[in-house]
Parts: sequence; C-alpha cells; structure tokens
Amino acid sequence: MSNVNNPSVARPLTKRFPSRVLGTIYRNTTGYPLYVAVACSSNVIGVNIFLAVSDASATPTTQVAEYYQDATVASGVGTLSFIVLPNDYYKVYIILGGGNVGSWVEWY
Repeated sequence: MSNVNNPSVARPLTKRFPSRVLGTIYRNTTGYPLYVAVACSSNVIGVNIFLAVSDASATPTTQVAEYYQDATVASGVGTLSFIVLPNDYYKVYIILGGGNVGSWVEWY
C-alpha cells in the first residue's frame, strides 16, 4: 500500500547517488517529490553559471536553482538544491564557463 497521498503516514526516506551527467534531462519516476542536491565544480577562471530547470515538459525550462561564481582561480564548488515533483523532468547544465559534477545526491 502506497502512502504517497496520505501525509499522516510516515515512510522512510530513500537516499540515492545516481550517476548523472550535466546537460542530460532526467525524469522523477519515484512517485514522490524528489529533493536533488548537486555539488558543481567550476574549472574556468572568470564567471561560471550552473542552472537547474524542472517542470512537466520533456524539455524543461523553468529555472529552479542557480550557482553563480566569479572566480579569480579555476576552482570552486557550489551546491544547487531543488525539488522535482513526481513525473516532472529535470536537468542541471552550465550556461557560462566550465565545470563538472562533484557529487549528485537525491532523496525521496
């Protein structure tokens, strides 16, 4: 029996460390709201901007988080955290500068 529609019934929280790639669209198929935390590592001197988008479209465009860094050295880490509704799509990508994912964690 699922408790997704009964907030008075507690359920254990599931934590996962999926293998994710910047710029790829993913879908929340858990049936629960998904909390996502992404540690973004910049590797370019200057401005680095990472964005997270999420909505019901298969090509999401609604911005839900941003990490902006104006770096004087080519290293820096910032965390994007956001919630993805059940069945919504989500993506984290770089719009300026360069970098990669240090870690990606999801809870539902």
